[in-house]
Amino acid sequence: MIKKSLLFTLSLILFLTTLMGQNQKLPFSFTEFQQWAKQINLPGYSLLECENEDNICYVANLISASQTLLQVRIENSSRFRTSTSGMQGAVKYIWKGYETVYSANNYNTVFIFNVPDNKIAVLVGVPNKVDKIKMEDFASKIKFQNLKPGGAGESEVA
Repeated sequence: MIKKSLLFTLSLILFLTTLMGQNQKLPFSFTEFQQWAKQINLPGYSLLECENEDNICYVANLISASQTLLQVRIENSSRFRTSTSGMQGAVKYIWKGYETVYSANNYNTVFIFNVPDNKIAVLVGVPNKVDKIKMEDFASKIKFQNLKPGGAGESEVA
């Protein structure tokens, strides 16, 4: 399981660092992101750690009781198109009014959506194949609407 999670993490990092050429910082601090990440309430998952990738990408790693990793990555919304342009077999569609890309294979599943009003793009990833409906459910429950300039971590209901 650790090898599978490590492979997932490395593939996500490689994918994101390769595709993201712009150096756009996020519109809120890492401390605000950490406060927001603490309010994520996904049944069966708990917050493992948060990471700051040079104020360009913030990451919340969650883990389930069965040791399955779920990753929530936040980046500047200006990077959405670049981040999703090279995804093979990706399905592009509108989810809850947001431009969205879903991609799954036997090794990982990635669900990315753009929230331009909050100036963020949100990536939810897991190290196995998960259907689109389940990924949409994960995304709905993370209260991403609370991540906005000057308002990250507030207790507003999503």
